[in-house]
Amino acid sequence: MNTRIHLSILGFMLGTMALGMPVQAATPMRAADFIAMQGVNLHISQGSSNYKKMDMIKADMAYLGIVNVRDSLNPFWANPPYNYYTELAQAGLKWNYISAVGGTRSPETIATFLANVSKVEAAAPGSTLAVEGPNEINNFALTWAPTGAKGLPAALDFQASLFSQTKASPLLKKVKVFYFTGYNAGGIPKGPDPTTTSGLSDYNNQHPYPYEGKPPQRWVRRPTALGNTPAGAGPAVYTETGYQIPKTSSAQAAAWVLNIFANSAADKIYRTYLYQLMDEDDGWGLFSKADNAPTPAATAIHNMNEILKDTGAAARTFTPQKRVSYSLTGLPATGNSFTLQKSDTETDIVVWAEPDAFPGPATLVTVRFGATQAMVQVYDPLQGTQPIQSLRNVASVQISITDHPIIIRLPSATSLSSATLKAE
Repeated sequence: MNTRIHLSILGFMLGTMALGMPVQAATPMRAADFIAMQGVNLHISQGSSNYKKMDMIKADMAYLGIVNVRDSLNPFWANPPYNYYTELAQAGLKWNYISAVGGTRSPETIATFLANVSKVEAAAPGSTLAVEGPNEINNFALTWAPTGAKGLPAALDFQASLFSQTKASPLLKKVKVFYFTGYNAGGIPKGPDPTTTSGLSDYNNQHPYPYEGKPPQRWVRRPTALGNTPAGAGPAVYTETGYQIPKTSSAQAAAWVLNIFANSAADKIYRTYLYQLMDEDDGWGLFSKADNAPTPAATAIHNMNEILKDTGAAARTFTPQKRVSYSLTGLPATGNSFTLQKSDTETDIVVWAEPDAFPGPATLVTVRFGATQAMVQVYDPLQGTQPIQSLRNVASVQISITDHPIIIRLPSATSLSSATLKAE
């Protein structure tokens, strides 16, 4: 997809007279934290497709630049393959384990689940990010054995027991507890607000799948996705979302999975897990079943994370500087932006829009900076990992926004000096 870029230097009078969105000066998000909020679903528990090939999984995750994975540790058949989970954990992947997918459950089945999680955690300390309540109670019937409760009451009893047992475990007490999914859907009431109801979870949770062939914004926005809390407020995760091919074209999916992550970052969603890593002849995978080739969506994620990755030792611990001021003129109603910063103070402004039409109509957006920038580089993750334009000593940049994120980089003084030396 071609993205036309126009760059210009604007004088002081034009810059001050131009009308646009208010100047932004919020503290940027760490670039490494943006990548760390991304996740992918696996199906090791089902032993299907290529999920028995651990080297393939590790290679695919490394290509994406993502470490967060989600799967059930209660298998659909046979015994949990602990060696598979442990091998991936020891390779650096961080697990969110689904505690139940329907069925009749009790405090004893939860205790068994947590004992299984503990086996992997003991073998790879720190590899367990979270345990999650029952999966999609609107689709998988759940019964709470002690009382015979079904549906939402069963899920709430299960969730309370999962939370209390996890926090009481010496090995797992610091592990996060994600809420169950499937409330407020398929006849299941929305239930209580887990962000204000103690003893249920650390994070609210839901599966906001966008409508096929449509961009994600309206479905993944907090008020729509998290209907059990006012305006979708509070700590939250999305443990499944994504696009199925060919109901949504591969080109659309490539653009819109980037929008999913961008929306989640703008809305401060703690983790967002795409469904799923490998295709199982159902059109959901980021990698093909036949040859494990990356789909356009996988390539887009790879490119975006290569552009944004921070290899500094303090990538996840440094304090971002409140140094970025910019304004936007011409941003469409479906547009949005946020800023990221790397540990060397390089700053990236992410700008995108989500029109219903695809490819989206090109809209000229002017980005004005609070001061003249020694260098500005513009990246399009759908085109690759190299800048599609570079300019020096400019006060603004004009970019053509269509239907996916464009990244505007303001290099650090260190990298700028290095670039100058190379040029000389």
